[in-house]
Amino acid sequence: MLKKVWSILFVLIALSLVSCEKDADDHDHDHFEPTEWSIQNNGVVYLEIINGEISSEFNSSFLLGVNQLSEDYDILFRNEDGKIVEPDDDEYSLSWEIDDPSIAEFRFESGKEGDFEFKLFGITNGTTNLTLKVMHGDHADIISPKIPIIVQ
Repeated sequence: MLKKVWSILFVLIALSLVSCEKDADDHDHDHFEPTEWSIQNNGVVYLEIINGEISSEFNSSFLLGVNQLSEDYDILFRNEDGKIVEPDDDEYSLSWEIDDPSIAEFRFESGKEGDFEFKLFGITNGTTNLTLKVMHGDHADIISPKIPIIVQ
Protein backbone atom coordinates (compact mmCIF):
# COMPACT_ATOMS: atom_id res chain seq x y z
CA MET A 1 0.00 0.00 0.00
CA LEU A 2 2.77 2.44 0.96
CA LYS A 3 4.55 1.68 -2.32
CA LYS A 4 1.40 2.59 -4.25
CA VAL A 5 1.04 5.92 -2.35
CA TRP A 6 4.68 6.81 -3.09
CA SER A 7 4.19 5.94 -6.76
CA ILE A 8 1.12 8.18 -7.04
CA LEU A 9 2.89 10.98 -5.17
CA PHE A 10 5.91 10.70 -7.50
CA VAL A 11 3.68 10.91 -10.59
CA LEU A 12 1.84 13.97 -9.22
CA ILE A 13 5.12 15.77 -8.43
CA ALA A 14 6.54 14.95 -11.87
CA LEU A 15 3.37 16.24 -13.57
CA SER A 16 3.40 19.47 -11.57
CA LEU A 17 7.05 20.12 -12.45
CA VAL A 18 6.43 19.57 -16.16
CA SER A 19 3.28 21.70 -16.19
CA CYS A 20 5.02 24.63 -14.43
CA GLU A 21 8.01 24.65 -16.75
CA LYS A 22 8.25 27.86 -18.80
CA ASP A 23 9.92 28.55 -22.10
CA ALA A 24 13.25 30.35 -21.57
CA ASP A 25 12.01 33.19 -23.83
CA ASP A 26 8.73 33.61 -21.94
CA HIS A 27 9.25 36.69 -19.79
CA ASP A 28 6.54 38.29 -17.73
CA HIS A 29 7.07 41.84 -19.02
CA ASP A 30 6.97 44.01 -22.08
CA HIS A 31 10.13 44.19 -24.14
CA PHE A 32 11.93 47.42 -25.02
CA GLU A 33 11.98 47.21 -28.80
CA PRO A 34 12.94 50.47 -30.52
CA THR A 35 13.15 50.41 -34.32
CA GLU A 36 16.15 52.75 -34.48
CA TRP A 37 19.43 53.15 -32.63
CA SER A 38 21.14 56.50 -33.16
CA ILE A 39 24.74 56.38 -31.97
CA GLN A 40 25.87 59.96 -31.57
CA ASN A 41 29.10 61.80 -30.93
CA ASN A 42 28.68 65.31 -29.47
CA GLY A 43 25.04 65.40 -30.59
CA VAL A 44 25.86 64.45 -34.19
CA VAL A 45 24.72 61.08 -35.57
CA TYR A 46 27.77 58.89 -36.12
CA LEU A 47 26.11 55.55 -36.90
CA GLU A 48 22.47 54.56 -37.21
CA ILE A 49 20.75 51.20 -37.00
CA ILE A 50 17.25 51.01 -38.48
CA ASN A 51 15.17 47.83 -38.19
CA GLY A 52 18.24 45.77 -37.33
CA GLU A 53 20.39 47.04 -40.24
CA ILE A 54 23.25 49.54 -40.20
CA SER A 55 22.13 52.56 -42.23
CA SER A 56 24.26 53.59 -45.20
CA GLU A 57 23.41 57.25 -44.56
CA PHE A 58 26.12 57.60 -41.89
CA ASN A 59 29.27 55.69 -40.88
CA SER A 60 29.07 51.91 -41.08
CA SER A 61 31.96 51.19 -38.68
CA PHE A 62 34.05 52.68 -35.90
CA LEU A 63 37.56 53.78 -36.92
CA LEU A 64 40.28 54.06 -34.26
CA GLY A 65 44.02 54.45 -34.08
CA VAL A 66 46.28 52.17 -32.06
CA ASN A 67 46.31 53.30 -28.41
CA GLN A 68 43.53 55.77 -29.19
CA LEU A 69 40.51 56.35 -26.95
CA SER A 70 37.42 57.50 -28.83
CA GLU A 71 35.26 60.37 -27.77
CA ASP A 72 31.99 59.61 -26.00
CA TYR A 73 29.25 57.86 -27.94
CA ASP A 74 25.65 58.25 -26.72
CA ILE A 75 22.83 56.01 -27.86
CA LEU A 76 19.36 57.39 -28.49
CA PHE A 77 16.49 55.09 -29.38
CA ARG A 78 13.47 55.87 -31.56
CA ASN A 79 10.22 54.02 -32.10
CA GLU A 80 8.49 53.41 -35.45
CA ASP A 81 7.07 56.97 -35.34
CA GLY A 82 10.56 58.50 -35.00
CA LYS A 83 9.89 59.55 -31.41
CA ILE A 84 12.76 59.23 -28.93
CA VAL A 85 12.06 56.44 -26.44
CA GLU A 86 13.99 55.32 -23.38
CA PRO A 87 13.92 52.14 -21.34
CA ASP A 88 11.32 52.75 -18.65
CA ASP A 89 13.03 51.40 -15.55
CA ASP A 90 16.40 51.00 -13.87
CA GLU A 91 16.56 47.31 -14.73
CA TYR A 92 17.71 48.20 -18.26
CA SER A 93 21.41 48.53 -19.04
CA LEU A 94 23.82 48.47 -21.94
CA SER A 95 25.95 45.41 -22.50
CA TRP A 96 28.31 44.49 -25.33
CA GLU A 97 30.46 41.83 -26.94
CA ILE A 98 33.62 42.40 -28.94
CA ASP A 99 34.55 39.46 -31.17
CA ASP A 100 38.31 39.94 -30.68
CA PRO A 101 39.06 41.90 -27.48
CA SER A 102 42.79 41.90 -28.32
CA ILE A 103 42.05 44.50 -31.07
CA ALA A 104 39.66 46.90 -29.34
CA GLU A 105 38.16 47.49 -25.93
CA PHE A 106 34.74 48.78 -24.84
CA ARG A 107 34.74 51.27 -21.97
CA PHE A 108 32.22 53.00 -19.74
CA GLU A 109 33.15 56.12 -17.86
CA SER A 110 33.65 55.42 -14.18
CA GLY A 111 30.31 55.49 -12.37
CA LYS A 112 28.33 55.15 -15.60
CA GLU A 113 28.59 51.40 -16.10
CA GLY A 114 25.45 50.20 -17.87
CA ASP A 115 24.42 53.67 -19.08
CA PHE A 116 23.76 54.14 -22.77
CA GLU A 117 27.04 55.92 -23.43
CA PHE A 118 30.46 54.44 -24.05
CA LYS A 119 33.95 54.84 -25.48
CA LEU A 120 36.11 52.54 -27.56
CA PHE A 121 39.84 52.02 -27.27
CA GLY A 122 42.08 50.77 -30.08
CA ILE A 123 44.64 48.25 -28.86
CA THR A 124 46.33 46.91 -31.99
CA ASN A 125 45.92 46.96 -35.79
CA GLY A 126 43.05 44.85 -37.03
CA THR A 127 39.33 44.56 -37.48
CA THR A 128 36.80 43.15 -35.04
CA ASN A 129 33.07 43.52 -34.43
CA LEU A 130 31.02 45.12 -31.68
CA THR A 131 27.58 43.87 -30.72
CA LEU A 132 25.50 46.10 -28.43
CA LYS A 133 22.72 44.74 -26.23
CA VAL A 134 19.94 46.40 -24.26
CA MET A 135 19.72 44.20 -21.21
CA HIS A 136 16.60 43.85 -19.06
CA GLY A 137 17.79 42.09 -15.96
CA ASP A 138 19.53 38.91 -17.09
CA HIS A 139 18.43 38.85 -20.74
CA ALA A 140 18.73 41.05 -23.84
CA ASP A 141 15.54 42.73 -25.06
CA ILE A 142 17.26 43.91 -28.24
CA ILE A 143 20.61 43.19 -29.89
CA SER A 144 22.37 45.27 -32.54
CA PRO A 145 23.90 43.80 -35.67
CA LYS A 146 27.66 43.34 -35.61
CA ILE A 147 29.30 46.76 -36.02
CA PRO A 148 32.86 46.66 -37.42
CA ILE A 149 35.64 48.29 -35.43
CA ILE A 150 38.71 49.06 -37.52
CA VAL A 151 41.95 49.86 -35.68
CA GLN A 152 44.86 51.15 -37.76
